[in-house]
Amino acid sequence: DPKAHGDVSFKQGMARIHAVLPDNKAVIGVEAFRVVYTRLGMGWLYSFTTVPILKRVAERIYNFWADRRTQLTTGKTLQQAIEQHEKLLKNFEVCSITSSQSSGSDRARERPIRKQRP
Repeated sequence: DPKAHGDVSFKQGMARIHAVLPDNKAVIGVEAFRVVYTRLGMGWLYSFTTVPILKRVAERIYNFWADRRTQLTTGKTLQQAIEQHEKLLKNFEVCSITSSQSSGSDRARERPIRKQRP
């Protein structure tokens, strides 16, 4: 559900890296890396992206990689990977966990799961 994940669809998430912040706002691309590494205490790795010209260079390099990564890592285009994912999802149905099936936590009861169709 994109609403629960910064309004980021599967297709958008596959096209460019996103980081969803605690306020459900999504940051994209190099900014996502900078935010995540900063939160991990390693912000110095992406501190150069605070300089506008270096940020633009980093974004171009990242976008070049992002446009080609599925082709280079799986041999499939981004569109083919998305279509494969959509076909896979058609074989599953969304179920809800009932209280008798849960592990005792309220969160487990509320969370939908996917069950493979026979």
